[in-house]
Amino acid sequence: MLKRSLLAVFILVCLESWSWAQAGVRVAGIGDNTGIACASQIFASGDLPGSFAILTAAAFNAMSVADLRSNYDVLIFTWDSDPGINADWSTRLLPYLDLGGGVIFEDSNNVGDLAPAIVAQNLETGGAGISLLPVPGLTDGITTDFVNSHIRFTSWDPAFSPFIVQGSDVIGLWETLREEAGSC
Repeated sequence: MLKRSLLAVFILVCLESWSWAQAGVRVAGIGDNTGIACASQIFASGDLPGSFAILTAAAFNAMSVADLRSNYDVLIFTWDSDPGINADWSTRLLPYLDLGGGVIFEDSNNVGDLAPAIVAQNLETGGAGISLLPVPGLTDGITTDFVNSHIRFTSWDPAFSPFIVQGSDVIGLWETLREEAGSC
């Protein structure tokens, strides 16, 4: 079974379902900016084994999808990244997910790259009123102590489902896990 997951808008990795979680997760933060501050703390407590590297836009753009996947299990596109990052859905993100990688996308500067799978727009809000919709294994134990949100999702492929909302705005999507023909 190939597991694909796109988590958007906040820093959360649903590692319990990924087989590589026990060996240590290799995470790359895409974007050399202030948005990396929270992402770089993922492994700081020592509760989760893994490593975190920062890739500039130029370094990320220069790597093939195969090289990205062989070096990193999860890509985090951080808030306020360089608009020149090539995170094209069809040629970069989907092929990376198809190779078994995970993606967290919080970058309001590059939301256009998520099309055609997801249509999104910038939305700068505070954390008040953010709610989690229950998704077993994904939202278990997560509180709604969010500081803010940077993206609103207005339409998405049926494979995605909302799991974070703020009023009527969908600010977090996840893709269901599914079996792919010929995958392990």
